[in-house]
Amino acid sequence: MVDASHYDPREETRMEHNGYAENIFCQTADSNKFNPAAAMEETEKLRELLVSLDTSVILGPGRAGQLDGVFTRDAGMSFMTVTRENNGQIQHIDMKTLTANFHHHKRHEQGETHGYMEAISFLYHHLNEDFDGPDIGINMHQIHFDKNDPTVEFGDFMYVPSQDILIAGHKPAWATEPHDGRTDIAFHDIAAKRFGLQGRILPIEVDNGFFHADTSMKWLPNGKVIAYENGMSRQSFNRVVKAAGGTDNIIQISKMDAMAYAANSLVVNDQDIIMPSEVSKKLVREIEKSGIKVHTTPLSQFTEQSGGGSNCLTNRLNNFRRPKTQGDDEQAFAASFE
Repeated sequence: MVDASHYDPREETRMEHNGYAENIFCQTADSNKFNPAAAMEETEKLRELLVSLDTSVILGPGRAGQLDGVFTRDAGMSFMTVTRENNGQIQHIDMKTLTANFHHHKRHEQGETHGYMEAISFLYHHLNEDFDGPDIGINMHQIHFDKNDPTVEFGDFMYVPSQDILIAGHKPAWATEPHDGRTDIAFHDIAAKRFGLQGRILPIEVDNGFFHADTSMKWLPNGKVIAYENGMSRQSFNRVVKAAGGTDNIIQISKMDAMAYAANSLVVNDQDIIMPSEVSKKLVREIEKSGIKVHTTPLSQFTEQSGGGSNCLTNRLNNFRRPKTQGDDEQAFAASFE
């Protein structure tokens, strides 16, 4: 996470520092409702809630001019593959990382990826200290991109451990502005190869201003999927339904809840998720009826002012890969979503 000490979506400040608006939510921000102290308080409450759920939080400093720097989910994604001995002791940790290649040069200049790699380096050295021994190895891989490479923001990528698939959002072919979508579909192959997920990509074409896949859907640890149908193309929604095993496993959310970033919930573990307290009680009850505990926390300074919820504000560094058996037919798997 990054503290909100320099987060300020008000137009007069935003234009001074950045000279651009990243999304339609930011363009419609209400300067009269933004409160810097409240934004700081909301991120602190989110951090405290995570800690109460037995989560270790690396809290980075805010940076002047980084409107979107608080949305750490965009900056990168990492996977860990752990090799254990017969007695269960960790023998080797392989960590692979990809960082974002932002569409807008102003955002690229903010250095968000540098902040992400600082957090990765912190974890890397922490792991080396914890697992200091002759048989322990930790590898860290990173690919560097330039402006000619495909555009990617990692709010478009979500790993589903139970199925070993990578949800991969992408902008429509016609999209020209950041609020129409952020990630090039060409990046899907790069992510699949880097993370060893060839043939296990579930592509989601974003739509109607839901510029990241994680703003319109979330796969819950019990196999249910929260989804806003109009936040993605019809073909993409059909893929989600099929991958989830049918409509009985889809919890469709209303437009009001979608705009409150209900789908941008944060999966903490196998039984707990965090959602903005602005979502409807009806939706919370429906999710909890499925066996998931919902923890809510105020996030209106972000959901209503600049387009991000609990998932956007956090970035899990220790995603553990749970590969399926090597005998899977990748072509058949990919074709099953069509």
